[in-house]
Amino acid sequence: MIKFLDLEKVNNLLEARLISVMTRKNGGQIMRKQYLYNLDLLRSLFCIMILFFHAVIHKAWHINSSFWTNEFLASAVFMDAFFLLSGFVLFYLYSSKDYSDYTNLKFFYVRRLLKIYPLYILHTIIWCLLYQQFYPSVLPSIVLGISSFFPTLFGKMGIGGTWFISVIFFCYFCFPVLSGVIKNKKIITLLLLMLFSYLFVVYVNVLAVNWKISKFSVYVNPIYRLLMFFIGMCVSGIFMQISERKHKHVHLSVVVLVAISLVYLISELYHFKFIGEVKFAINWTFYSCVTIPLFALLIYSCADCRNGFLTSLSKSCVIQHFSKISFPFYLAQAFSIYLYKTYFSVSVVWQQIVIIFFFFYIIALCYHLSINVLNNYIFDKVSYKKVQ
Repeated sequence: MIKFLDLEKVNNLLEARLISVMTRKNGGQIMRKQYLYNLDLLRSLFCIMILFFHAVIHKAWHINSSFWTNEFLASAVFMDAFFLLSGFVLFYLYSSKDYSDYTNLKFFYVRRLLKIYPLYILHTIIWCLLYQQFYPSVLPSIVLGISSFFPTLFGKMGIGGTWFISVIFFCYFCFPVLSGVIKNKKIITLLLLMLFSYLFVVYVNVLAVNWKISKFSVYVNPIYRLLMFFIGMCVSGIFMQISERKHKHVHLSVVVLVAISLVYLISELYHFKFIGEVKFAINWTFYSCVTIPLFALLIYSCADCRNGFLTSLSKSCVIQHFSKISFPFYLAQAFSIYLYKTYFSVSVVWQQIVIIFFFFYIIALCYHLSINVLNNYIFDKVSYKKVQ
């Protein structure tokens, strides 16, 4: 019987039990994958850039630099990177599972659900109490995790800050099927699947511009985001196949070059019209046709890079800690900006950054600790009462 174990220990026990079953089914053979620490660094950076975007877009920060203002205003594109990275990591970790086996399928869904659903509900409850917002007609879509399918709900009961969790629920739901589609496929097939998904993303954005569809309708659309998630899965499949061969790893200079290219491109996105007369300020997703390939290349490069400095940085306690609280950090942004704008008013940029980041971190950490306690309780009382 589990007696209030640490959540990570419980997860490890469950994972070990499942691996033991799979090992017996595979004749006692199992291959353990190398942990990709560099992706934790990317995950942390993506979180920070989304934080900057929300702080500037909600006028919590006033930065006297056109370069960095443009950079942060255009950082909405980092949500593309978030879904690409999620697809990459999930396929890397779970591609070996056979989801026709009910045990594997149940384990995957339960573990994914317990990781973010309690946090999602807790955040919504706190939002409703703080802002005194409650719409009975909206509640079913929130409880079922399908609010992102209804863009008109954006801004009600905290959906403006939780839509991405609804999307990730949908991605998790589709993952076993998508995994079966690309599993054991050759690299050329994966490249073709990526190309098809990418062209569909471009086509959706062209339609959105021509039909004058609201930028939120595309930005939060779960089908649209699923395509990015799927592209990330394909990149992961290519990475794993190449990793099995003897090859030269990506040099750190390539990672740095791609990162610098992204920083420059994003800083130019907000006001400049690269394609026709379409401005990024009017359509946040239109230039995904440019950023998706670069983000995919950055994720692949970081995963394959074996530079000692980059790996040491990624393994540092700060990056590892920040990576673990990345989901709570995304959700903490709305409350942090609210507290700052309500109770603080400073004009010095570095003070603005320190105060808001402090609020972000404290709220995210409280979320993280609260959900650990809640998940421990669920494991103990409901889900897995016996672990042998």
